[in-house]
Amino acid sequence: CDTAPPADIAAFCARGHVVGAVGRLSTEKAFDVLMQAFSTLPRESHLVILGEGPERERLDALAQTLGVRDR
Repeated sequence: CDTAPPADIAAFCARGHVVGAVGRLSTEKAFDVLMQAFSTLPRESHLVILGEGPERERLDALAQTLGVRDR
């Protein structure tokens, strides 16, 4: 859930599997479900969500709670 993309995308992807999603951060997009499912993957997996919307703060807090904020 970083706010800026890594400078070297190839190096970032080489560190493990990358799950990406792009969309408006709203309830109907179910990014919370994505994060909950992602939290069960191995630690070397990375999640990148790109978007803005009314759910941003809630999703950021959920990422912290699930322990996926820095993945």
